[in-house]
Amino acid sequence: MTFKPAPFADGRRALIAAALLIALDLLLALIAFLIPVGTLPFLLLVAVILLWAPIAYVAWRAWLCLSLSYWIDRNVVTLAWGPIRQTLPLDSIQEVRRGEAVLAMQQGKAEVHGPNGQVDTAALALAQRWPRLEPYLLYGTEVGTRRRYRGARLYSLATRPLAEQIVLMTPAGAYGISPESPERFLDALQQHHQLGPTHRLAAQRRWPRLARWP
Repeated sequence: MTFKPAPFADGRRALIAAALLIALDLLLALIAFLIPVGTLPFLLLVAVILLWAPIAYVAWRAWLCLSLSYWIDRNVVTLAWGPIRQTLPLDSIQEVRRGEAVLAMQQGKAEVHGPNGQVDTAALALAQRWPRLEPYLLYGTEVGTRRRYRGARLYSLATRPLAEQIVLMTPAGAYGISPESPERFLDALQQHHQLGPTHRLAAQRRWPRLARWP
C-alpha cells in the first residue's frame, strides 16, 4: 500500500525556484555571447557556471519533496524520497508515538538538528545566518531533518512539524513521518503486522547505484 504525505507547497516552490534560476542562467549566457569580448562577458560566463550549484541543489530538494511517499507491505515500511529508500522491518517497529508522546521526547531536552547530508549544510548555515532567507533556501525543511535528543536519534521525512508527525521507534533510530491519512496508515500498519512477515529483512537505506560508486 502506498501513502502520500500530507499536502504541502514546498516541492512546487522549489520547482518554480529552479525554473527561475535556469531562466536567469540562460539570460546571462545570452548576454555574454551578444556583447563584445572583454572582462564583462568573462565574468558573466563565470556566473553562468557558478549558478549551476544552486540550480542543482534546488532541483534536488524539489525532487525529494515531490517524490516523498510511504509504502507498507507484510515485511517492511519503506520511506521513499527522491532515489533513496529507507526500509524498516515491521517487527523492528517497537512503538508508534503521536501528539503528546512526541512532545514528551522534547521536554527538558536540548534539540540538535541538522540537514540530510552535507549537500544541505550550506543552505542551513545561510538560513541560520540570515533568517529572512529561510523560505528561499530550506525547501521541505522536515524532509531529511536529523535530530538528536538524549539517548534518541530522530530522522524526519515529513511535511509537517515534529509535533504533528507519527514517530516510528526502532532499535536503529526513530523516524518521523506525516501521511495524508494518519488513521488509515496506522490501521494498515497494524493489519500487516498481524499478518506476519513472509520473510525477515534488515533495516537499511538504499541509494541508487551511481551514488554507491567508490
